[in-house]
Amino acid sequence: MIKSILKRQRFKVFEAEDISTVKNNVFSNNVSLNDIDLILLDINLRDGSGFELLSFLHERYPSIPVIMMSVEDKKETVIKAIKLGARDYILKPFTKETLLSKVTSLLPSERLKRKYRNDIVLLINDVSLEIDRSVRSKLPFTLLKIKCNNFDNDLFEDCRRILSENVREIDRVYSVGDNEFVLLLPLTNEEGARILLERLKEKIRRVCSNIQEKIVSFPQNVEESSKLDFHKQKQYKEELFRSLEIPQLFWSDLQNERS
Repeated sequence: MIKSILKRQRFKVFEAEDISTVKNNVFSNNVSLNDIDLILLDINLRDGSGFELLSFLHERYPSIPVIMMSVEDKKETVIKAIKLGARDYILKPFTKETLLSKVTSLLPSERLKRKYRNDIVLLINDVSLEIDRSVRSKLPFTLLKIKCNNFDNDLFEDCRRILSENVREIDRVYSVGDNEFVLLLPLTNEEGARILLERLKEKIRRVCSNIQEKIVSFPQNVEESSKLDFHKQKQYKEELFRSLEIPQLFWSDLQNERS
């Protein structure tokens, strides 16, 4: 039933009959676990407990979100699943709407995080360096997020090229989504970033007419007091990403991984 529902929504679905099929990565001739976006896992399996497989997946493939499924509605069972790494829990029986809601809530973020992983890791590293520099020198920097709502994916590289060609050599451009870019602007306050933004919007309108932007400057928009605290640098970084409205799932796992 699950496979039928998901395939009608054009998801590519693979089935594994038991734990060993998954652990040995033999559920498909062409696809491995490294290619999987999401796993739906029953607690009761033919050759053991789904919790055993959940622990294995969380340890070996932590980037794959797992949704547990069961008729068991005991609170301790749900808590155990979450503690072992499950991202969500579906109680049987469930409706088509519930299944699709759970699946689609996880898939986009995981896919985008993998697709833009390199840029997000670079952004995390560079923002860390800029915060450290700013705390020491008291000089500002600004992050500018640009989102194109009617973006044509065929023009993705054109848009990135336009942005890169119209900023300074010390500025950096990162892709953080299918239609989203973040610019890191060292030695720039909010006013300077807004001047640059207007110039960039004139250029970008060739490929995107509906543009949204978000600007956050450090320390102006993050630290309320005039005195910066060396021990609050991680807190500063998290506040910057939240202010940019970048989903926490995108950066928190990678930040912890880097640590």
